[in-house]
Amino acid sequence: MKTNPLRRDCLPALALLLATCTGTAQAQPDPSAAAVESLPDSDLELLGKAAKHFVEAYNQRDAAAIAALFLPQGEIVSSSGETYLGREAIQEHYAEVFADESAPLVSLEATSVRLVGPGVVVEDGIVHLTTSEDEPVTSVAYSATHSKLPDGSWLIATNRDQPRVTP
Repeated sequence: MKTNPLRRDCLPALALLLATCTGTAQAQPDPSAAAVESLPDSDLELLGKAAKHFVEAYNQRDAAAIAALFLPQGEIVSSSGETYLGREAIQEHYAEVFADESAPLVSLEATSVRLVGPGVVVEDGIVHLTTSEDEPVTSVAYSATHSKLPDGSWLIATNRDQPRVTP
């Protein structure tokens, strides 16, 4: 089965919100920043719901729903250095990904979620990509920054893909 490395490199871009969907996320405030409070459970819950929404939208091939998880000026930077800036570019990118019938299914595993400043969270994790039962799962690390809006919701400001965890 043919795979598209660009598509796989960019998938983690939205993965960042799955913080609590796997039950592995921990609020980890920077101990050196005494003025920064820990992330409340209610915020972790909201981030987890957004992550779950991403996985559902991705696995249902809904590019518009994925783009809506980003700030209007949000960005995705793939491990190959390609940048998708703004919701429209993000939506177009995922529409292209979903045009390929072999686009994988995704699941997410957040390894850390930490408050780095007022209304700013950094999430690190791994997105797992499954293309078929005959092929091994591919895992890719990501780092995402979330921004809290005045209404209390969280949107993705930027997502940066890291090198693949598995071959």
